Amino acid sequence: MPGKERTQKSKSRSATSTKVGMTQPSGPERTLSERLRARLLLLRDLTFIFLVFSYLGHLMEALIMLIGRHIIGNNPHTYDKIMSNLLEPYTIYGFGAVILYLFERYFLGSLWNKLWSNWKLWQKTLATFLIATLLCAILEFSAALYMTIAWGGNPYWDYSHIPFNLFGLICLSHSLFFGLVASIFITLIPKLNHFLRHVLPSWITWLTITILITAFSIHYLFFN
Repeated sequence: MPGKERTQKSKSRSATSTKVGMTQPSGPERTLSERLRARLLLLRDLTFIFLVFSYLGHLMEALIMLIGRHIIGNNPHTYDKIMSNLLEPYTIYGFGAVILYLFERYFLGSLWNKLWSNWKLWQKTLATFLIATLLCAILEFSAALYMTIAWGGNPYWDYSHIPFNLFGLICLSHSLFFGLVASIFITLIPKLNHFLRHVLPSWITWLTITILITAFSIHYLFFN
């Protein structure tokens, strides 16, 4: 009789473990689910950053124009081009923000931990500034070159009359300025990431993305 009771208990325990195994995913399945969720969150955050900074970049240039357009190396039509439609997204800033975000999240930490582990803070700051300046210069040159080839000219900026320019598409002074702005942005990325993941409600993030995608679509379908 005791043997039969032990057999029944072992069967009940095996049945219970089978049910638990059927209702709960295994370790690898949970890991895959977590990876998928993390990638979807990253995609959402990158979309949000691209859209928001595409408009913030335009507003930044408009503010610079208002403060003193005489120091900006643009062609005579640039002021009217920038100020005529403040709702036009400047996607170069959106792409730049995404590139810098990915650089900080997945590359800068490795540099600090491996290559720059023995460097002082000012050395790391200077290196970050130089890399950010280089990234901004490459992005601006690529965008200007594309517009020149595709549209027959660059309607947004012309640096040909500014010293140390390269084919009028980029110049040293503006690249250094954008590098400074990019370096400040890089230092704020951890706080931005915390804000997107833990402070800003998810529904506001998705609502903002929906509104800005709609604005993008309206602009490029009807006003471009």
